[in-house]
Amino acid sequence: MIQFNSAQANGSESVRQSIGYVVEDITALVGLQGRLFQMDARDIAGQMVRPLAVLVAGGLLFVATIPVGLLAIAEGLVAVGVPQAAAYGLVAAASLLTAAGMVTWACRRFGELPLAFTRSREELLQNVSWVKNLVKCLAGKPEQLHGDGRNPPD
Repeated sequence: MIQFNSAQANGSESVRQSIGYVVEDITALVGLQGRLFQMDARDIAGQMVRPLAVLVAGGLLFVATIPVGLLAIAEGLVAVGVPQAAAYGLVAAASLLTAAGMVTWACRRFGELPLAFTRSREELLQNVSWVKNLVKCLAGKPEQLHGDGRNPPD
């Protein structure tokens, strides 16, 4: 009977130790996942600065062009003999095309950016799968754990 209790205590200690390792590994994974998320956020933010600046500049140019530039150019065309309605129409069309071109350029650049947080998402999926497998392994056979459990020996 003493041997049975001793074996049970050893098994219980082994399970406690295995659970401790799992908690340790999960804590490390959470920290690493957080760092990867921060790195991805910095990368995406750095890649978005120029297209975002051009988009804002294009929008501001469009808004600023309406009251000042359109009137000045249209009045210049009227002064050289273009009918007033045609002059205003030509100027409005030219400024709209310019602003649309700038916004189109910026939108294309946004489309070329890699998907946000791709690395974080992939690593998170791998980590969740690893934790599930590890918990299954601990529930069935805790003595079979090797290393970090992510790359089992062949």
